[in-house]
Amino acid sequence: MPEWSIDNVIQDKRDGTKHLDFWQQQDTDNPTDDNHVRQILDKDGLDLNKVTHINLWHCSLITDEALKIIAQKCSRLEKLNVTWCSNVTDEGIRSILMSNPNLKVLYIGYCKKVTVDIINAIITHTPNMRLIFASGVGWSIIPDDVVFGTLKKLEYFDLQSNEIKKLPSSMGNLPHNCSIDIGGNPLESPPIKMADNYHNFMASATIVRFYAEEMCKQPGFTLQMMDMHIMECGVKDIDGLQEVCQGMWNTLQSNKSLSAKLRQECKERLTVVRKAEKQRRKAKKQRKNLAHERKRGLYLHAVCHSYCVTPE
Repeated sequence: MPEWSIDNVIQDKRDGTKHLDFWQQQDTDNPTDDNHVRQILDKDGLDLNKVTHINLWHCSLITDEALKIIAQKCSRLEKLNVTWCSNVTDEGIRSILMSNPNLKVLYIGYCKKVTVDIINAIITHTPNMRLIFASGVGWSIIPDDVVFGTLKKLEYFDLQSNEIKKLPSSMGNLPHNCSIDIGGNPLESPPIKMADNYHNFMASATIVRFYAEEMCKQPGFTLQMMDMHIMECGVKDIDGLQEVCQGMWNTLQSNKSLSAKLRQECKERLTVVRKAEKQRRKAKKQRKNLAHERKRGLYLHAVCHSYCVTPE
């Protein structure tokens, strides 16, 4: 195995970009520290505008000082990996986010000093984030007021091996194709059994469905309550919409406190969604989103009075 060398950090890529890889496989702990980071970033001839990836995986000596140096020097990062950097905190990660609005991939796994507040910093400064790896960070609560709907491009959110018992309803605002990995958590709301059995992935529509079902169990349930819930959580594809409506109807059937009139109206709304789904399956070129109240785009309400499927 070759000896660790600061000279091996800078990697030239075929697309003209540069990656800085401070981790090099060793039998012993990685010796990279804050001074090594400063030394590389101050290196003559290094075009920092071309640096898009920085890997500090398992560099346990790194602190917020190194991250602040990176934030001062680099503004075009697309990927940052600080997994197992046990000394970094929200302050250091936030400085990177603030100076690199195009960051798309962030690894903060097992960084025990990084709190759940960093989610708001990601939303505020890097709305184009696609992948977040936050396994083993020790989080137990995700606040209800986090505006997840801002992360419109998020594809994967790794929350494995934490202490999370509840996923807030606002996570229903994440893109319909975003996989939320919740394996290894004592999840109760939604229950872990609602996740994908093989991967332990929870879909945003499943989260919306769970809270819709909980709402339908209430003795004072009204359609206005459901309208508001779906408006706040949002479902962004017809399959997710059908899942929410089906779950809603199944729960309403067991709610004996509802009037026959309310039951019938809910059933009619579900029928409309099912009909729209059948139409979509028959017409491959048909647009997958619905229009409601003359608004086009990804604007779906599972219990609105009327729907229309708009063709290409």
